[in-house]
Amino acid sequence: MLLQNAGLPGVGLGGIFYLIAALSMPLVEAVRALRARRGGRPRESRWRLALRQAALALGVLGAMWVTGALLASDAVEPVARRALAATGAGAAAASPVRVDTLALSLALLIVLLCVVEVARVATRRREPAPAREDAAPAPLGRRDAA
Repeated sequence: MLLQNAGLPGVGLGGIFYLIAALSMPLVEAVRALRARRGGRPRESRWRLALRQAALALGVLGAMWVTGALLASDAVEPVARRALAATGAGAAAASPVRVDTLALSLALLIVLLCVVEVARVATRRREPAPAREDAAPAPLGRRDAA
């Protein structure tokens, strides 16, 4: 018997990345505001955007929690079991958001972010060495004759 769980939107790699990024935006903005205040230079505040994105992320988390609670509740589960029994597809999954699926997505996200950072460091362009003051400048527009 094959048990499959299709999962919920937002629990995949992109969804987890968005949730982490959006929930961390107010913290990042607070650090930037403190640095700007300490440096004495005025800075455009992005608090409105940071709080809006964090609120959206909290809404997504809340919707996922409510969906999982409804799918696992006694009100929905018997209906799903009857429907699956009628089709002969097997039993319903115990939890709509499986912990192992979520952990695997989070681990994959961490690995991908590490690979991107390593690639960024490996492909970073090296700045040319500063020119010495005693070196004569190369003539412009002249080609050496062979």
